[in-house]
Amino acid sequence: MNRFREKPKEVKAVQYKGFESFTALKEFMGEFFNSRVLFRPGSEELIIPTEQGNRNAYVNDYIVKTEIGDYVPFRPDIFESIYEKVE
Repeated sequence: MNRFREKPKEVKAVQYKGFESFTALKEFMGEFFNSRVLFRPGSEELIIPTEQGNRNAYVNDYIVKTEIGDYVPFRPDIFESIYEKVE
């Protein structure tokens, strides 16, 4: 059996902090935010369409821009176990 290691890569991401972070999300996601991201009524939950279907983003999730241009939410614990901040 062969063993494999994930290649090091950098991603662009922003942490969703609720309604207060909409400006940062709009700057990060551009027109995609205005035209494709939906809001769950009565909450700060976002619905982000991806190639694998709609993904929910909750307050404190990280939104990552993938290599193919999709935006994918990650729970903070998962994101922080995979990525570290680049200075």
